[in-house]
Amino acid sequence: MDHFSAALRAARRSIDLRGAAHAVREAFAGPFQRLPPMAGDLSVDQLERQRRALILRLILTFVLVSLIFIAIPLSVLRAQPVSIYGIFLVLILASILGLLANQRGDTTAAASVFLASAFAITVGYAATQRAGGLAATINYANLGVFLLIAGLTLPSTLLWVTTAVAALLTAGGLIFFPFAPQFPPQAAGVTGAGLAPELISFQLLTALLAQVYVSSTRASLRASLRAYQQERELTALKDQFLIDANHELRTPIMAMSSNVQLLAKLGERASPEDRERILGRAVRAATRLQQFLHNVLDAGALESGTPRVHLAPVELGPLVQDMLATFDPAEIGEPELAEHTPFSRTVHLQVPPALVVQADPSRLRQVLLNLVANAVKYSAPGTPLTITATRMTPRQAEGHRQHEAREAGDVVQVSVTDYGLGVPPEDAPKLFQRFVRLPRDVAGPVRGTGVGLYLTRSLVEAMGGRVWVESAGIPGEGSTFHFTLPALT
Repeated sequence: MDHFSAALRAARRSIDLRGAAHAVREAFAGPFQRLPPMAGDLSVDQLERQRRALILRLILTFVLVSLIFIAIPLSVLRAQPVSIYGIFLVLILASILGLLANQRGDTTAAASVFLASAFAITVGYAATQRAGGLAATINYANLGVFLLIAGLTLPSTLLWVTTAVAALLTAGGLIFFPFAPQFPPQAAGVTGAGLAPELISFQLLTALLAQVYVSSTRASLRASLRAYQQERELTALKDQFLIDANHELRTPIMAMSSNVQLLAKLGERASPEDRERILGRAVRAATRLQQFLHNVLDAGALESGTPRVHLAPVELGPLVQDMLATFDPAEIGEPELAEHTPFSRTVHLQVPPALVVQADPSRLRQVLLNLVANAVKYSAPGTPLTITATRMTPRQAEGHRQHEAREAGDVVQVSVTDYGLGVPPEDAPKLFQRFVRLPRDVAGPVRGTGVGLYLTRSLVEAMGGRVWVESAGIPGEGSTFHFTLPALT
């Protein structure tokens, strides 16, 4: 039974030793590990406090291990005075208390207590070295090491307070107090007072270097946090894109499938009018699907560079009319047509005849499709749309005065106006970024992929123009999307 108890106690000691060894390894590895994924939810100040806590844990663990396994055994072998062990005991207690306080989150208090103990021991030990000036001077030089610890574990303000205290203690101990060191005769001309400025300068330089390191680390934390947040935002955007793309693909595919199945089921019983109506719905669904795929593929291709465009003179009026004809009449009626279905929209066209722009016809058509589809999507059924085109000088092109030097000739400003939800002014700059949708729209019933306006901006800029949006963000007042293209005479 006694043997069994002894074995059990030995096993417990082994477990405790393994736990202590693991804690030491964790303390030394902690400050050098990568930020965890949850760090993206923290602020820079919170990450900075965590960093200081990890560094303080490393320093205090190192002090404990050094004292217990190196300093005390060496002192025993060299038969050091009993006062040395008292100093070691104070440092061990200060380190243990600091570790406990640091674990509770009181990093500043833990570091302050440890540094105060170290400073007191340094000055007290120097006071006992009146006969040996060199030993006392070395003690004051060691305050630079504690200032480095202060720079790594204390806020900036407390670092400089600690530096001021260290400078005052050094000046007092080496110049003014009775125990100011006196060097042996062979060190002629060397006094504690003469070394004080050098030691204080060394302490100030150490504090400054610690501050530079902390500032650099804080900048790195800020950059890492920004990278984490951008990665999370990109992941969220991709997830939302997959959800919306699934919806955008499913709707036209199901429309094509159901219409084709209906036509096959009716067979010869379908009248020519029914056949034409069913095929028309299938063709429109196919066109919508093709437009969606073009947008997604083009947006992906833009990652490798500027889109390719083939510029040529384009008559704007006929192209706009042809673009509108691709929409379902149940959504968009004939321009200026008085009679239309209850849910279709009247389109007010204000495009002067013979207005010619320099553009890629297919890309310009794609831009107009994106803007009109966007207007239809974010405004109530039956509300009107307005499409205008105006020739103007670069100085007159509203919203582009900062780019006038890049536009040597006249431009045509095309505008698409709806009377829907509008765009909050603070969110307007985000609209033309890839995969970006407004928070209001992500949570709402309107689906989208966030690539249409991004592609619109890229295509317009590739053709030599600019695109922007004007909106007060008030539902019912809607938005107006403008873009410019070079005008041709």
